[in-house]
Amino acid sequence: MARLVFEENTRIKFVTTLASKTAPSAATINAGTDITALVAKDGVNPGTSENMVDTGDISTAFDAQTIGSWGANLALTFYKDDATDTAWDLFPRGTTGNIVIAPFGFGGASNAAASGDKVYVFPVQAQQPQIAPSAANERQSFTTTFAVTSEPAYRAVVAA
Repeated sequence: MARLVFEENTRIKFVTTLASKTAPSAATINAGTDITALVAKDGVNPGTSENMVDTGDISTAFDAQTIGSWGANLALTFYKDDATDTAWDLFPRGTTGNIVIAPFGFGGASNAAASGDKVYVFPVQAQQPQIAPSAANERQSFTTTFAVTSEPAYRAVVAA
């Protein structure tokens, strides 16, 4: 298997409802809104937060730990468009749904989702968009940070 770059491989869809986040259907994903071309090259930030629990005791100088709770932090940076501002209109504050990211693309014809595709699924609620400050030689953009409303599926596989 090849080690791929993000450009020309990653695909992103917004899907309002999914029957299964671990095995979303290809038809449901394909019915969603393709937002791939609206996202800046460095505009996908699927961070996680991880917490540790101290388990060390006084009998040793070593600070032992075990894993604790974790969370997900998803932010997408979109380009503004003066004609059809799809992303801006799609994500007003409070919008709920699912962001589906295919890191290796979709295997169907014309970049359609297909059975067996590997995807990340984030159940989300959109926060207020943050408009980027002006900058020389930069396209206008905004970033939407999403509340991840339940555990994301990082190992989801598209079902038929």
